[in-house]
Amino acid sequence: MEILLNWTVSLAFAFVFAILGVFMIFLHIPKEERFKYYRYSRYTLGIGFLVLTVYCCIHPLTMQGSDYIEFCFMLFFSLLVSWLTYSAFLFVVYAESFKRRRFFLDGIIPISIMLVLGIVGMKFQQFQKINTVLFGIIFGTKCLWMGYTCIREYRRCTKDLENYYDNTPDLKWMYNLIWLSIILSISTIVAFYIKSLEFVYYLFLLVVYAYMTFKMVNYLPIKISRLRETSVEQTAETENKIEKIGKDLKSKLENMVNNWVEEKKFTKPGITIKDVAAEIGTNHNYLSRYLNSVVGMTFSVWLHTLRIEESKMLLSNPDRISIEEIGRKVGIPEIYNYSRWFKNITGMTPQQYRKSVK
Repeated sequence: MEILLNWTVSLAFAFVFAILGVFMIFLHIPKEERFKYYRYSRYTLGIGFLVLTVYCCIHPLTMQGSDYIEFCFMLFFSLLVSWLTYSAFLFVVYAESFKRRRFFLDGIIPISIMLVLGIVGMKFQQFQKINTVLFGIIFGTKCLWMGYTCIREYRRCTKDLENYYDNTPDLKWMYNLIWLSIILSISTIVAFYIKSLEFVYYLFLLVVYAYMTFKMVNYLPIKISRLRETSVEQTAETENKIEKIGKDLKSKLENMVNNWVEEKKFTKPGITIKDVAAEIGTNHNYLSRYLNSVVGMTFSVWLHTLRIEESKMLLSNPDRISIEEIGRKVGIPEIYNYSRWFKNITGMTPQQYRKSVK
């Protein structure tokens, strides 16, 4: 009866993961070149789901063998799926190719070590106890390192976007998914050592990956694809030129930026740093570097700070213009974005600020 139950549960999970994998791979993906790495991300995650499908199908067979064999299969497949999941994230944020290649090689090494150790333990039983400890250490260390790498790349991606666009796309779901993946990795180890939690772990695994599938399928990284394909060498070259030119260039940029601000051109909605650079007559890489190193803000934060300061004067005006109209006047036409930026910068809502200056 127990064997039948194990097969039923495992095949049910296998069916669901197979559906998720097919969705990720075969559901429509735009064919344009700019979506190339988004396609790779979907394919990588889809392969990860299909690997889970294979594991769920053979899991009842491993349960009929020794605990060591079951343990080896569980940890090996889990590391493989985790590696594919984190790799899919690096594709979706358009990480540089050398980072993806390094991530690929770094993934093969621990997987190969675990495979070799697993085979050695099957041949020589005296190594099985120490191998189970080593497997947990390798798996935990690798997953934490992959999670750290993805968080670092996420922060670089959001900073790049803030340094280029007026309103950046909402990538908070990516950050949440990284942490969910890290928690999932930790819970994997716990489930391996505490068998009674295994079923709960699989349910958690299913919920996380279903959420991930939904987010990935409904996401088209248009802004990221345009921006992150700019070469690192070009940015480094720009920074070197600024350091060489020094105070003269910084002073010139300061004057050009101040003139642009005095003309209140920041109230135009939907502008990018390239638009601003073209209007003041400079290179957008120079301007980005100036804002980050001298002003101490990303482009998006700097721009919205100017807009919020302008809106504070309008809120103080006794004519009582509506808050929505003020947002439009300063270049933030969406009332939600205006309120969000106002609170982020001032610590209070527009309504609270208006009441405080009565």
